[in-house]
Amino acid sequence: MCIIVLLISLSLLFVPSQNYKILIYQAVPAPSHIQFSGRLTDVLVDAGHVVDKLIIEWNPNVKSNGTTKATRIKRLSLSKPSPWMSMPYITNPFEEKYYHLFAKEKAFFHDTQKEFCDAMVLDKSVLEWIKEGKYDAAMSSAYDVCGFGLFYLAGIKSTFTYSATTVMDDWAMALGLPNMASHVPDPVRNNKESDRMNVFQKVSVLVNRAYYQQINYPADQEVQTNSFRKHYGDNFPSLTELAKRVSIMFTNSHPLLELQKPYSHKVRQIGGITLRKKSELSMEFERILSLSKKGTIVFSLGSIVKTSSVPDSVKKNFVNAFSSFKDYNFIWKVDEEEDHELFKNSTNVYPIKWIQQIELLSDARVKVFISHCGLNSLLEASYSG
Repeated sequence: MCIIVLLISLSLLFVPSQNYKILIYQAVPAPSHIQFSGRLTDVLVDAGHVVDKLIIEWNPNVKSNGTTKATRIKRLSLSKPSPWMSMPYITNPFEEKYYHLFAKEKAFFHDTQKEFCDAMVLDKSVLEWIKEGKYDAAMSSAYDVCGFGLFYLAGIKSTFTYSATTVMDDWAMALGLPNMASHVPDPVRNNKESDRMNVFQKVSVLVNRAYYQQINYPADQEVQTNSFRKHYGDNFPSLTELAKRVSIMFTNSHPLLELQKPYSHKVRQIGGITLRKKSELSMEFERILSLSKKGTIVFSLGSIVKTSSVPDSVKKNFVNAFSSFKDYNFIWKVDEEEDHELFKNSTNVYPIKWIQQIELLSDARVKVFISHCGLNSLLEASYSG
């Protein structure tokens, strides 16, 4: 029922008696982001609007467009390797990290934003393609404000943003949301902070938030603003100010699953919009579930982390640990055939390249879900009870 209400609300974003032409600008750091914008596209098209997508290939491994309903799709890549692919979560996902003020991730993020924005401003065909669409409104990924500069040049007045995650600190600042370090932790750091922080954790959040809000975020956005000012003059408006003009921000979050914090009428939480209808379990999964004495455990690292990038020692430790629980079967989502060699001596661990995750999580015979805790997996598990 909640999903139906969300879909209806989104379809009523514009007056239903009129059809609009809408551009969705998508910077792609991961598959879940293209999936979220693809679902936004589908809902708007089903409501009678014409939707095009401009896809910025931060992560060139993501080949999907997320939708088959967009009228026009344009993809933009660099002529050299994307800096995003140097991110540690891609190159070494099991490296233990503590996120701090000068973590190297920020440099890769900064370089990615700058190089792609420079490329789009230099490539005149991008702006021409946008102008040809004669759009009534445009939506930009919250991860990249360069799109707002293109919208401005194309004369698109109505703008929106969307996030495949929650409201990040930079957008909380842009939307004027109170973001007190005393009880609102950083949404992207994994430093064991929750909404019940001790005094040292609160100080850590305060220092980090002050640095990012006053120095880091403005610097990132100023770099992209300069990409436009080099070609259109010093009077070109700040991308930060253009971003603040958005009417609504859609987030892939759910109010019952979020840490409590102040929100605005501009934020629409539509977490769960990407959930598809359940189908019947395949015979293969039925067999695995029926063979288990006490139940089945599903293990998936999502769509970002490839099992081929996980160190062999880590994978062997997982297999050995799972094999010791003889009364349970384990379904492990893998991505490479070579990984199957690790499992040949295990009788209760099943490596499978593609799994029916929603169907499995909804089955009472599945007792535990071990996940990387991406938002889509979290939402699927939550909706499955």
